Amino acid sequence: MRKQFLRTTVCACSILVLGIWTSCQKQRDDTSKTEGETPDKSTNATYSIWQDILQDTSTFCLKTEKIDGKSVAFEWLENPKIDYNAIRYYLGEFKLADDIATKTLLDKIALAPESETPFYFHILTDILQKADGAVAEMLPEKTEEFIRTHAYYFAHYLADKTQKGRKEIADLYAQFIKTALSQKNIDLQEWKKTLLSACSKCSQEEKNILEKFCQLME
Repeated sequence: MRKQFLRTTVCACSILVLGIWTSCQKQRDDTSKTEGETPDKSTNATYSIWQDILQDTSTFCLKTEKIDGKSVAFEWLENPKIDYNAIRYYLGEFKLADDIATKTLLDKIALAPESETPFYFHILTDILQKADGAVAEMLPEKTEEFIRTHAYYFAHYLADKTQKGRKEIADLYAQFIKTALSQKNIDLQEWKKTLLSACSKCSQEEKNILEKFCQLME
């Protein structure tokens, strides 16, 4: 009788220990699974922003009351630092051509100071939409240079829901940059690394947006 009791007790204890071990193991597995599946907030936010960009049906327009929150008439056009021909272009008084004046304007746009970037970006976007012939052939290199130099502003612009024509702008710039990389025989992945490393002001979310933009050129 005593042996039977001991065997029963040992069996019961074994079952109890096994149950506790199984429960703990399941808890550890569940915890590991949960930790492994914790969403990257930055990635999720980027996906949401990028989907919003892709669904943007608004259109870009050269003539507008404000650019980047500043009055065109009273702040941008009256800014003495803005290139004279850039202002003339906005007003419809400067015609692009295969000449020194146009090349000089494109050079100034590509290397615009940070404080003047919004206006020059606005001008460049309109130029990309309308240019053809010899002028269009100048644009891939200058477009690539502009975006590489002003990557932070470009990412910030695309993420801003108040801006018009974000999808068409992303597609437009991707088209010209892809051409530039092809002409210079530059690998897209290498260019992307250069773009991201050059954007020292970019948050991780903004860098993610630039990576999404680069995918348009694949």
